[in-house]
Amino acid sequence: MSTKDPKSSGNDRKLSSIFTIDNLRKIQAGSGLFLGTFVSMHLVETISAYYGPFAYDEALNFFRLYYHHPVIESLLATSAVAHVLSGWYLYSKRQTPASQLNVYQNLNNLSGMWLSMAISIHFGGARFPSLVLGEDFLPDFSFNTHSFRGLSGLFFYPWYFALALCGTYHSLYSSIKALANLKVVSPVKTTKILHSKYFIAVVSIVSAMVLSGVIAFTDGLWFTPTREKDHLWDTKLAQTFSAIGRAVFG
Repeated sequence: MSTKDPKSSGNDRKLSSIFTIDNLRKIQAGSGLFLGTFVSMHLVETISAYYGPFAYDEALNFFRLYYHHPVIESLLATSAVAHVLSGWYLYSKRQTPASQLNVYQNLNNLSGMWLSMAISIHFGGARFPSLVLGEDFLPDFSFNTHSFRGLSGLFFYPWYFALALCGTYHSLYSSIKALANLKVVSPVKTTKILHSKYFIAVVSIVSAMVLSGVIAFTDGLWFTPTREKDHLWDTKLAQTFSAIGRAVFG
């Protein structure tokens, strides 16, 4: 004869009433939008690499003032865990099989699943060493360039390309979808946007810009910029990020 604790049963009911499918969708949407601030900055950083190492490094220094702030970084880590766990749970409980979803939805799901597994590896390589050994071990342009040299390039070429493409598509698609889940925009309107030629155009343009930044990390391997205007833009962007950082954060 089972003797179930009434208090335990009551707690289980409370938890089940909190973590409903609808609430989990809201948790996933809210955490995803907050993570989107970090992803957007990461994409801008990568795009800035196209103009040169100084622009990229200053972009890193500028945006790290936000996402390396102890409070923000803790919230980002919590949001990442909540987003991944809720996402996988919702995917396991989906009513519509993948075969009945359109290509946009399947691409979003596949890119999200890949990113959910890649994020811990990326954190381990890009952030964990500096947390343990100090800020001197933070990656910069030269760190990324070195990653492509030798046999390590066989891993980092597809790795960075996948991060760039999946990160761009999933962040743009999911951010718009999240607005519907949070009832900010109607589902009909978001579906219309996500299936429009304008959305595909934006994704294509941003992806091309991000990939150009990734390719720029191979500076000295595939090509060496010698045009004077390349160095001019590099210096201008570096000075811009530095000036904004000083003005906003002192």
